[in-house]
Amino acid sequence: MSRLTGIPVNDLHMRFRSRKKRGNRQIAPSPASSPTAATTIEGSPASSPKPAGPLSASGRAQRWILATLLAEPVLWHDVQMQVNVEDFEEGELRDLADFYWTYQRNEGEPLFNELLSLLPDETLKSLAVDLMEEFDSTSHQDAQVHRKKALTDSIDALRWERTQAERSHRQAALANGEDEIEQLNRLTELSRVASLRNKNY
Repeated sequence: MSRLTGIPVNDLHMRFRSRKKRGNRQIAPSPASSPTAATTIEGSPASSPKPAGPLSASGRAQRWILATLLAEPVLWHDVQMQVNVEDFEEGELRDLADFYWTYQRNEGEPLFNELLSLLPDETLKSLAVDLMEEFDSTSHQDAQVHRKKALTDSIDALRWERTQAERSHRQAALANGEDEIEQLNRLTELSRVASLRNKNY
């Protein structure tokens, strides 16, 4: 983190916490609001909600891809050819991915501290800091090799999930009698992709 922002991760967390303490006056939640969602006077959640329970393989892959892109924005040009914003689960991860993809398309490679200052709410800022902390935790001797392999594996996991989802969709369409020739041709291709992947594992 220091090499990207000049600010250690712990200091960033402390800044967010102190900012939240200064604006700690609460407003009554609206009837439609969740009773457990504490809201600051600015209307932003007090902190980034943590995932409930252990992360799925897909969830871990999504977090690692975003963490890597935040730390190494030059990699986005290759990653975006294989991963779409829609591959991220709805919620904070997709919101952050959408913001990041849009920024890269319109402005180019961002510095982390610059991107952090532009994120629209504290929840996304806290998530971005958490992801950078995860990335920086792999600081052992073989970190670069580990990070590259982890990124490749994460992209593969999302592409495989996308393939499986399409197979399920095509099978359902075939069962409903929708354009049988097209569905069979595509299912054959997807099965070939699955077979090749299984041989590589």
